[in-house]
Amino acid sequence: VDFHIKLWEINKDDCFTVRQIIATIKALTRNENVYDTLMSIYAARYKKEKKIELIELLNKYESFKSISNPTEFEYPSDFPSCYQNQSLSDVLKSVFLSFRNHRNVLLIAEEGAGISQVSRWIAQYYNKNTGNEYYCICTNETKCSQLINKKFIDQISSENNTSFLLEAIINGSCVVLDNIDQASCSVRERLIPLLDVEIGSKNNYFDVPENYEHNKVKINENFHLVCTCKAKNISKMPPSFINRFDVILLENQIEYEENELKNLISILMKQFYVIINTQSTTKQEESNLEDKKIEFEPSDEIIDLIYQNIKIDATQINEITMFQLSRLCRA
Repeated sequence: VDFHIKLWEINKDDCFTVRQIIATIKALTRNENVYDTLMSIYAARYKKEKKIELIELLNKYESFKSISNPTEFEYPSDFPSCYQNQSLSDVLKSVFLSFRNHRNVLLIAEEGAGISQVSRWIAQYYNKNTGNEYYCICTNETKCSQLINKKFIDQISSENNTSFLLEAIINGSCVVLDNIDQASCSVRERLIPLLDVEIGSKNNYFDVPENYEHNKVKINENFHLVCTCKAKNISKMPPSFINRFDVILLENQIEYEENELKNLISILMKQFYVIINTQSTTKQEESNLEDKKIEFEPSDEIIDLIYQNIKIDATQINEITMFQLSRLCRA
C-alpha cells in the first residue's frame, strides 16, 4: 500500500486506483511471484527506463529485497511461430499472469510496433481448441450493436445469430478489440459492465438489456478480453476505462545487436508462395495448391544488404519499426 501511494504521487496521470491494490492482493493469494505481480500490474505500462526507476523504488523496502526474484519466461510449445525477442517475451509474461488472475489486458505501443499481430497471436493461442478468431478493428463508426447483436438467442446455433462478443463470452474465448482508442465513448462505456464483473467466477453474468427476452449472458470463466491502443492516444481515453485493465506496453521488437537483427531479417524474408497460372489452372488444381508451396530462402548476401541499409536508417531516424521492416522483407 505504501508503494502504491508513493507511485500514485509521482504518476497521478496513470490511473492507479484501489483496483490495482485488489488485483495485487488476489494474485498473491494465488501464489503468484511477488516481483512478477508488481511488475505486471504496476510497471508493465512503462518503458525500460521507467521500469528501472520503479525497481529502485521497490528495492527501498527491505521486505521486497528478499523476494525480488523474477521467474524465467518460456514460450509455450504451441504458441504461434514468431520472432522471440525480449520485448515480446516481457509482454507475454505479463499477459499470461493477467489472464491467470482473471484480469483483462490493454496492450499499448508506438505506431508500427506490431501490436495488432501480437494481440492476434495471443488470441490464437488461447482459442487454439476452437480455431475461432474473435477479432474486431474498432473505428469511430463501430456500433454497440455490432458487438452485442440484438438478435441474440439463448443457445449458439447454426444460423449464427449471436454477436461475436457474446459468442466468445459464452464459449470462454479470447476476444481482441484492436484500436479501442478509435471506438466511440458509447462503445467503451458499454464494455464497462463486462470489465467490472469478477472474471473467473462461475456465477457471473453480463447484462444484455438490448434483448428483453434474453437479457443476461453467463460469462464463461475462461473468457478473456484484449484491447489495443496507440500509446500516444491512451491519455485521450477516460481513466475510469483504463484502470479496469492491466496496461501492458509493447516496446520496439527490433534489437540492434547484429546477430539478432540478421536473424529477424531472415525470419521475415522466409516466405511461402505458390505460382499460379490463372489462364490454365483448374479448380481441382487450385484445391491442391497447399501441396505446391515453395519456400523462399534468403541468401546471406541479401540479409547483409538489408542489415547494412537498416543500420544507416537507424542512425538517421533513431529506430525503424517492425511494420516497416516486415514490409521491406516481404517485398
